[in-house]
Amino acid sequence: MTMKCRTEHHPDGIGSNIIACIEGTDPVLKGEPIIIGAHLDHVGMNNMLMPGANDNASGDAVLYAVAEALAKTKLRFKRSVIFILFGAEEQGVKGSEYYLQHPNVPAEKIKAFINLESVGRGENIGAGSGKNYPALYKVFEKVNN
Repeated sequence: MTMKCRTEHHPDGIGSNIIACIEGTDPVLKGEPIIIGAHLDHVGMNNMLMPGANDNASGDAVLYAVAEALAKTKLRFKRSVIFILFGAEEQGVKGSEYYLQHPNVPAEKIKAFINLESVGRGENIGAGSGKNYPALYKVFEKVNN
């Protein structure tokens, strides 16, 4: 196998967010989406090596896998599912800040935001602030047990 990686170093901080959506079927609920997010960069100051396999690439890989699985399933969801890959996280969450200033859905309409961060780390599924959402947190507890 031969593998090649090409990176571009932008000292002025050029970055991008990538957004995709699977539209829900319900006329009202589709406007109240679930967002799944991850970040694209890791230690982006080094233009020779981007060593972020766990920090960002694990979250990106899970996001892509979930998007593919949901797109292929015959199930149709009432709510839309939005996938966002944020750029410039390591440079001060600039991609996230940009999205908050230019959202495609008003914040008060978003029903859940699942952020995939370092998903390959540890032996359990963690949920930051998870206990604020008891029904969802029960799923994590069950899987961990």
